[in-house]
This record gives sequence, C-alpha cells and structure tokens, in this order.
Amino acid sequence: MDKLIKVGVVGFTGYTGSELIRLLLNHIHVKISMVFSRSESGKRLSNFFPELKSTQDLIITNELLVDCDVIFLCLPHGQSKLFIEENQLLKKCGHIIDLSADYRQNLDIFKYGFVESHILRKTPGSHIAVPGCFATAIQLGLLPFVLQQSILSSIHITGVTGSTGAGAHLSETSHFSWRNDNMSVYKAFQHQHLEEIYFNFKTIHQSKIPEIFFVPMRGCFSRGILVSMYFQTNFSLEEANRIFDEYYQKSLFVKRTQEVHLKQVVNTNNAYIQVDKYKDQLHLVVAIDNLLKGASGQALENMNLLFNLPQDAGLKLKASMY
Repeated sequence: MDKLIKVGVVGFTGYTGSELIRLLLNHIHVKISMVFSRSESGKRLSNFFPELKSTQDLIITNELLVDCDVIFLCLPHGQSKLFIEENQLLKKCGHIIDLSADYRQNLDIFKYGFVESHILRKTPGSHIAVPGCFATAIQLGLLPFVLQQSILSSIHITGVTGSTGAGAHLSETSHFSWRNDNMSVYKAFQHQHLEEIYFNFKTIHQSKIPEIFFVPMRGCFSRGILVSMYFQTNFSLEEANRIFDEYYQKSLFVKRTQEVHLKQVVNTNNAYIQVDKYKDQLHLVVAIDNLLKGASGQALENMNLLFNLPQDAGLKLKASMY
C-alpha cells in the first residue's frame, strides 16, 4: 500500500488506548495524524509514555481532524456515543472504530467487529464496534459449535481476567494490595458481555442459543483471560476437533493446542483453544490477552480488513514467556 492510512486516536490514557498507540506506532501502513484530548492538549505523548521520547513523540491536540481515514475511539463506556453525537462524526468521518460497549448492539449504525465471524465474509462495514474481552474469548470457543447446532445443553463457563480488565482508574478491587495473592468472583451470571454474546449469536445464527451460565473471576495478574466452558454434545472428540479446525483453517490468530495457559498469548493477538471431551461433555479452554485480541489488537485487525491490508499487519507479536 503506497499511501499511509491517516489515523486519529481519541482517548489514550486508558489501557486500551495505550496499547493501540503502541500497535499503531509500529504499523508500517499507518501514520498517526491525531491524538485527541481536550484536557491534555499541547502536551507530548512522552509526558504520559516516557519511552516515546527517543522514538516517535507526538503532540496531543484538541482539534478534531475529521479528514482522518479512520478514527479510533478509546473512551470509557457511555462516552463514545456522546462524543460521536457532539461532534457529528457519523456525518463527517469516513470510518470509526469504537472500543467501548456503546454500539455493539446497534447494527443499524455500527457493524459488530468480531473478526472470526467475518472470516468468510471478507471485510466488515464502515463503522466498527469492537467486541468486549470476555465476549471475544467465549465466542471464539463456542462459535464453530453454535453454527453446527451441536450444543445440546446449557453452557457453563468460568473465566478469570487480569486487573487491566477493570480499566486504568483505580478502584478497591484493582488496587495492588487487594489483588495481590487474591481472587474473587464478581457479577456471577450477570456479566454485561452475556447480552452481547446472545445478541451476536442470534444475529449470525438466526436461532435460539442455549442458556449460558457465566461466572467471571478477578485474577491476581495484570493481563490475560482464561476461560473454561463445557456443554453436552453428541459429537465425538475427533468430530469436534474437525469442526473446530475446519472453521478456523483461515484464521491467522486462533489455534487449537493440546494445552492452554496465559503465557502463550499475553502480549500477542493470538487465541489458543484446547478442545477435550469427558463423557458427553465437550470441554473448551480459551486463552487471550484481554488488551490485544480482546480489545486493541482486534480493533487493528478490523482496520486491516477495512483497508484490504494483511489481517496480521502490525500484529506479528511474540509472547513474552518470561
């Protein structure tokens, strides 16, 4: 691609915004034309990320450049919609990729950017709502079997996420002295990503989805998601592996492995999935990095597809295993 993609980023001090900046600075087809903030205008990015002083420092602006080819919104949930309405971005901006939950169930305006459900459909739409991190991990495991209508029971899921999943703003349960050497359950059976999962599966499958019982947990580590789930099926393990492998044969990032752990995927855009069978229960274990495949990495995948770039452009990352 001869012409660089002009990119704008709105919101950069949170974890997803920070990760997106890191990915974009190393993307050979991208030029960051705007980093927007009303409160931090005139400062340099190196004021927030000192490591950029010796590389690619940028000046933060409060002037919204709508001539960007794509604008990423890395704002807290509830603020993206307000920002778009206040600045009439839908009328002025060519492409918007939103990392919040504001448009994930508004298909009239945004397309749900769950990349793996679009592998065979080529590129997503003009405006993209990036899926949530738990929603991504859970759907990656379930999708091939939902489409095969092979799930014969309720789905039982336990998932543990790192402290970055709670966002950059300090709270009691994200404080080091609380998280360290500690685990806890939160939002049992009521996590907000459940509604998102049901909505997307109904959209792509057009039928009733089995009930999902999801228990999320806070882990004593900073980043990553590990999900364990099981359900009844008549498929043998060999048939389940074949279904999984056939569906993901064109995927660059989703791989079936014999054993799954977080260090395989943290700091990468990969999703590793283990498929196993116990009696009539199919057991899936999924590991992703919540800030990459679960947020900024998947956002970059959507941009690559939007501009007909290689899907893994800027995302060829090795896990930091040590």
